[in-house]
Amino acid sequence: MFAEFEKNVHEKEEKGEALASEDLNGIYYDLNKKYFGTNVKIDEQIQYEWARIPHFYSDFYVYKYATGISAAIVISENIIKQGEPYVKRYIEMLKQGCSKKSIELLKMVDVDLESKETYKNAIKFYKQKTEELEKLI
Repeated sequence: MFAEFEKNVHEKEEKGEALASEDLNGIYYDLNKKYFGTNVKIDEQIQYEWARIPHFYSDFYVYKYATGISAAIVISENIIKQGEPYVKRYIEMLKQGCSKKSIELLKMVDVDLESKETYKNAIKFYKQKTEELEKLI
């Protein structure tokens, strides 16, 4: 929902549309209705929540969650599959600190955030875990 809020706001800005707080309130309120559905009472005050969320003051910050989780899935799967040799590479990557951009550091451990496959694998991982959970329930 946060990501869609950011996307919608940036699209309007890129089109040159003016965005007053009332516009942002409306976008956010409508997204709450969309995401929480009819089973949740949407209080009108929720329309102001966007203003207190610090994520929105850094461009596309919420997408970092998705990319971070996608990277973590690749790393954890590689640790399980490759064992100690991969762990050593991972530790070496961590030792680099902020010496390079994150996207370049992650390539050192076979994580390519520019590849659709990375995200497809993350979705596949979640699908498998959801199916496992459904069997347990």
